[in-house]
Amino acid sequence: MLHRRLSALVFLLAVVAAVDRRADADDAVPAAPPAAAIPPAAPTESAVDRKPKRPKPACVDVPVDLALWSSVSINALYPPCARNLFGLALAMGRAGELHGLQLGVLGQSAEYGVRGVQIAGLLVASGEDTVGVQIAGLIAAAGDSFTGLQLSGLAAAGNRARGGQLGVLGVASGNAMAGLQAGGLFAASGNAMTGLQAGGLFAASGNAMTGLQAGGLFAASGNAMTGLQIGGLFAASGNAMTGLQIGGLFAASGELAGLQVGVGGSLTGGGRGVQLAGGMTRAQGELTGAQIAIVNIGRTVNGAQIGLVNIAREVHGLQLGLVNVADRADAPVGLVSWMRDGDRGIEVWGGEAVPVAAAARFGTTRVYSLVGLGADPLRAHRTWGPLGGAGVRVPVGPVAIHADALGHAVVLGGFDRAALLAQARLRLVVPVGAGLAVFAGPTWNVFVSGDDAAADLPLGLDQVGHHGGTVIRQWPGLTAGAALSY
Repeated sequence: MLHRRLSALVFLLAVVAAVDRRADADDAVPAAPPAAAIPPAAPTESAVDRKPKRPKPACVDVPVDLALWSSVSINALYPPCARNLFGLALAMGRAGELHGLQLGVLGQSAEYGVRGVQIAGLLVASGEDTVGVQIAGLIAAAGDSFTGLQLSGLAAAGNRARGGQLGVLGVASGNAMAGLQAGGLFAASGNAMTGLQAGGLFAASGNAMTGLQAGGLFAASGNAMTGLQIGGLFAASGNAMTGLQIGGLFAASGELAGLQVGVGGSLTGGGRGVQLAGGMTRAQGELTGAQIAIVNIGRTVNGAQIGLVNIAREVHGLQLGLVNVADRADAPVGLVSWMRDGDRGIEVWGGEAVPVAAAARFGTTRVYSLVGLGADPLRAHRTWGPLGGAGVRVPVGPVAIHADALGHAVVLGGFDRAALLAQARLRLVVPVGAGLAVFAGPTWNVFVSGDDAAADLPLGLDQVGHHGGTVIRQWPGLTAGAALSY
């Protein structure tokens, strides 16, 4: 029975060797001479990056190698190069070329390339191109390009890699990588990366990245990034970012085409898309889209800035925030909207609820905000308090119609007795010369308080409602005043 199995194994190895020799013979057929001399084309990026190969000696076919150590082996009898179909090493083994299977307790290597499978306890290595599978407990390495699957503690390809690289500690490709890279600590590609790249601490591509890149601490692409990029702390693309970029602390790209999310902040050179951050967004160039954060800083924004503080040179669209600052903006809406080339002024007015009020006006010729104080010095409880609001201006020939909404914080004699007065106003504004205008119009008032003692505040027909300990009064009213623009 043993004799039959050995005979079958020898026959199988002989057939594989014959097929391999036939393939080598086909490769050795000389190519037809060129019909005419053609100037060489400019080297491509791949040709420039690929390192020149060393001369390879003629290899002797040695179907089976048995080794204790590389120098104590069948292959050692056939220097300088033995080509194996099968190699078995009790410690370390070495072949010139492998076209088949190598097994090693400690390690196995092939000096001039591998087409097949290398498996060893610690180390497997190929000096040049590798096509197949490398599996080792510690290191799997290919000195030149690699196509197939590398699985080890550390996996590395000196040049390009295609297929899968999986490393408990890390994986690396010296040049471009296409496929899957996953390392417990790191995953790195020296040039472009296409596919999936994931590292427990970091994932990095020296050039463009297309696909999914994820790093526990940071993910980085040296050039353009197309797809999804996720970094636990940082996500960065050295050039254009197309797709979705997420950084736990910070996200940055040279140019944006998609969505950029940074819990702390996000930075882009410009582009088209949305910046979203918990802290601050910054667009250094023209951005078409939106910035949404506590603080938004842009140069030229075509779209919207939404946050507590919005700063830009130009906003062709909406600025919505507590404070808006710009040279020019189409629609700044906020408590304070300072436009360097906009409209500014002071308004003074009075009405039945708040007899005396004054406010500073900021904004554009279309949209404005008001910030000021209101008071009633004639009443026994002498109400007063800050006010703020926003409105729109509609020119109608020589006059204009202003529609706005105001909120008054009303102090009823002491800070322990405060209330809220909300007003909607519709005013006719008539200029009288030298930046001065007068206005008047109806109002609708809603007064909310927890104190019935303020019942005499509205002067007019009011509707009173009680909701628990809250008193709500509503009534129509009038307002009139003057405005000075400067």
